[in-house]
Formats: sequence, structure tokens, C-alpha cells
Amino acid sequence: MRTLVLGLLFSGLLAFAPAKTMAIVAKDSTVQTYHDNGKLKEKGHYRNGLKHGKWTTYDENGAIVKEVKYKRGVFWWERLYKNGKLSQITDRKGNIHKMKDCGC
Repeated sequence: MRTLVLGLLFSGLLAFAPAKTMAIVAKDSTVQTYHDNGKLKEKGHYRNGLKHGKWTTYDENGAIVKEVKYKRGVFWWERLYKNGKLSQITDRKGNIHKMKDCGC
């Protein structure tokens, strides 16, 4: 797995450790990790050293598996996908909403 770090170093550093890789990530930066086959695995953003905004995870074929939204490091919601279709949403209170028409 390779890690690519984009962004500017404003102040301070944050240690980011995906499986098999260790990188130093700027406090405010965009992070992208890759599968061994070179396809994008995950992308997201850090603001003030905390996960912020939408983080997206992809399978080895490039299909979306999961999207998670954070606000200043706090979990907000999660969307899970199966066969390219939305299958489940978990809200910030932990309520799980399963989609009936996902074809899963």
C-alpha cells in the first residue's frame, strides 16, 4: 500500500498509520491511500489534525464501498454500498437504516 499526502503544512504534524504504511500528515491536508494494484483505496481530509468532511473507501476494482462524514473529528454518518448501490446508512446517533431497493 502506498500513501500520497497532498496539502500544505500550516502548523503541527499528525501521525497517520494505515495498514503497512506510516506517514506524517500535515495538520490540514488531503490524504489518499492506494491498493497494491495502484487503484485508489481511501481519500479524505484532515482539518486542524482531525478528520473532517467526507472520507470515501473503494474496493480493489474502484467501486465505492463506504463513505463516512466527520465534523471536526466527530463521526456524523456512514453510508455502506454493495454492488455499487447504497445498502445502509448509519446516522450519528447509531441508528441503522437499511435500503430495501439496493438489489443486494
